[in-house]
Amino acid sequence: MRTAFLILSAVAGGASANSELQLGDGQIDGGQLQPYDITWRQCNVGPDGAWAASHDLTERMVVVGERVLRIQQFSTRPDGGKGVTTIYLDRDSMAPLRLEQLITAADGSIVGSAEHSLSEVGYRGRKTLGDQSKDVAGLVSSKMLHGGTMGLPLATLEYQSEPLEFAASMIGFDATYKVIATWVGTDTLLYNGIKVGASMVDIHWIHNEIGDVYPGGPDASGGRYWLVTNPPEGFPYVPRYQTDTYAVEFVQGACPDPEN
Repeated sequence: MRTAFLILSAVAGGASANSELQLGDGQIDGGQLQPYDITWRQCNVGPDGAWAASHDLTERMVVVGERVLRIQQFSTRPDGGKGVTTIYLDRDSMAPLRLEQLITAADGSIVGSAEHSLSEVGYRGRKTLGDQSKDVAGLVSSKMLHGGTMGLPLATLEYQSEPLEFAASMIGFDATYKVIATWVGTDTLLYNGIKVGASMVDIHWIHNEIGDVYPGGPDASGGRYWLVTNPPEGFPYVPRYQTDTYAVEFVQGACPDPEN
């Protein structure tokens, strides 16, 4: 869920003991997901080490036809500028098909845009900044989960007793990753007087291109998801994601309470 859901470095040699997930192998079931329109709070750790509120993030998901999910993420900066990211996914496998981004200034003028079409072997697209445009291409493919919406397909899975390994990407950084997701327990979240059970999943990222490692957990750079497979009405499938410096949440946790 933020443009910077990035992160991690190669684990040395040997065959993996983890379970594996590949897009289209039937483990992910995007067909069970229902449309939603929900707003999360975002916050970051400031120079003083305290959590500071940032702008809200609204995400909407709809079904387009029978085979495609469209997810749109909307944010407004303090200067009045706005950003819209649109992600088209295969409805069943949650494989990313097309990504679009539009950034506007407070007066509505276009600051920049990007569009990427993905296949099983890579992507092609175009980026524009001001009056400058360029064609782009790379290895990020439809066989990798999109890092900015990664919690959503994971929420369709049952609780995993073993770490789950899969490929993911952050196309904004032209980066691909090996990701190891570990289900580490459950949590109970309170929403409008209702107790909602959530799985906690730590995300360990390994950056394939530069070898950086981002360890999993809410106090590390890889982060943790809170996931709900069957949320009550008005409650998200991914109520929280938190790293050591960033959090996006529907139920108050790390971010400052807006009522205080």
